[in-house]
This record gives sequence, structure tokens and C-alpha cells, in this order.
Amino acid sequence: MKTHISFAFILSILFSFTAEAQKTVVLSIDHLLEGEAFSLNTTKSSNVADNYEVTRLEYYLSEFKLMHDGGQLINLPDTWLLVNAAQGTEVVLGDFMIQDLEEIQFSNGIDSDYNHLDPALYPSGHPLALGNPSMHWGWTAGYRFLALEGNVGPNFAYRFEVHALGDRNFRDIALTTTGRESSDTIYIELEASCEAIFREIDITSGVIAHGELGDAQQALINMEQHVFRAINDPNSTRDLELSENIDVMYANHKIQLSRTDANTEVEFRLYNLLGQEIESGEFMNSKTLNVNQNGIYLLTFVQNNETISTAKVLVH
Repeated sequence: MKTHISFAFILSILFSFTAEAQKTVVLSIDHLLEGEAFSLNTTKSSNVADNYEVTRLEYYLSEFKLMHDGGQLINLPDTWLLVNAAQGTEVVLGDFMIQDLEEIQFSNGIDSDYNHLDPALYPSGHPLALGNPSMHWGWTAGYRFLALEGNVGPNFAYRFEVHALGDRNFRDIALTTTGRESSDTIYIELEASCEAIFREIDITSGVIAHGELGDAQQALINMEQHVFRAINDPNSTRDLELSENIDVMYANHKIQLSRTDANTEVEFRLYNLLGQEIESGEFMNSKTLNVNQNGIYLLTFVQNNETISTAKVLVH
């Protein structure tokens, strides 16, 4: 009897420890376009094009994995996200035995085991079910991994459409992140810089790229390499390319300003979201700003009493 009681007591302790260690993991994606909150049908100008607007941006994510506690890996099979950049993206990935999160892994697209199945097999509302507008290209080709559409040029005279697909373009993405922990929940917060999808793609006169190669393939390479960033990565930096050869890099409560080919000073002004000026001054080639509080800030650059560039900066 004494042995039985001791064993039951040990089991109760182990169960208590297990319950305490299990945490809910929530994934969110904050979409940006030219450093501002993403929105459809909003005129943008940058190195991408002088005048453009995005009218549709949808893409698939799948094959999620969570690395934690010294390289242990949790696989999340049969998990697909159909992400619409114009809508808020927050999803509960599940409850897991995680003490310290180290990395999130996922893929852009649908793996070959599911890419060529009949979408009619799935109930309405399922990410792989038929939808409107459709993300399915047909049984042979499979799903569109990315659908990017919009208009560009004077009076938006030109159309661009990038519908990218193909098993060869199923790409893995890994982002270092500790997550943001609150109570028994770990929040994995990602930032997606949507203008990076256009890297190496000339849309100034419009472009129609449907398929597995060319600009469609390049867009998926950009999704893999340049679009996503984990906000909770203590080693990450965010690099903004602005006009007037001004670069902004920020991480770890520091904002680094730099310019190339500079021969005159530029005035900078840093504001918080309440519109309060935090710091201002002038710099020629480089300047480091120290920001004590986490949050979103607005940087404005002025020359000859005219605003030449602005940037929204997330400090963490």
C-alpha cells in the first residue's frame, strides 16, 4: 500500500509538470507594403515602380515545424494556411510541450502529396477547397502558391499578374524566433514586407507571369528569401531602402541611419504613434538613434524644408 501511494504521488507530480509545460502557440503575420500597413487599391511609389497598386495578394503556407529546447522538432502535419494579405492573419497552431522556442519552419505552397488532389474533396471553407477567386490551376498543375495582381503606370494603364505554382517551386523557410510569451501562450509574430516580392521583376509596363518559370518563379524565390521576418528574433535587422540613398536598419532598440554619395546634411525627425517628436537632428553619412521603448515609430527625412522620405520603424 505504501509503495502504491508513493507511485501515485510521483505520477501526480509528473502530470502536474506536464500540464504546466504545455503551451498554446499562436502565429500572426503583419503584412506591410512600402513600410506601411498593407491595404488593397492604395497607390504606392518606390523603387518597384513610380505608381502602382496591389488589388490581390494571396498565398499558401504549409509544412509547419517548431524547433525548441535544444533542437527538438515538432511537426504539424496537414496544416495549410491560405493567407490573404488584406485580412488579419492569426491562427492557433496547437498546444505543445515547449519551454523555449528557437525557430519556426514552413513552406510557401502545397507539397506534392496534396498539390494534385481534387479540391472538391474538401469541405467549404477548407484552405484547399475551391474558392472564388480560385487558387487552383487544375489537377495537373495544382494550386497557385502565390497570386499577386495589380495595376501600374500613369492612370494605372498597365496590369500585372503573377500566378506562381509548381512542385519545383515548393520552398522551405526557416526563421529564428524566441516568440513572445504571455502566461501559457507563445506568440510567433512575423512581418511580411510585400514589396520584396517584386525584387528582380520589372512591372513598370505591366507583366503577366503565370506558371512555374520566369517572373513567377522569381516571385517565389523572393517569398523564400526576402519577404518574411520574425519580429521576435533578437538577432534580426530590418533594412529599409528609401529614396535619396537613405538606408534605415533597426534592431535591439537601435536605429541606424546611413547615406551613400552624400555631400549635404539631411534633417531627420523621429515620432511615436501619438505624433510626439522623440528626437530630431541632422546627419551627413551615418547616425545611430537609441530608443528605449518598444513600439512603432515614424521617421521623416527633410531637406530644403521638403519631406523627401518617410519610414515606419518597428523597434523591439
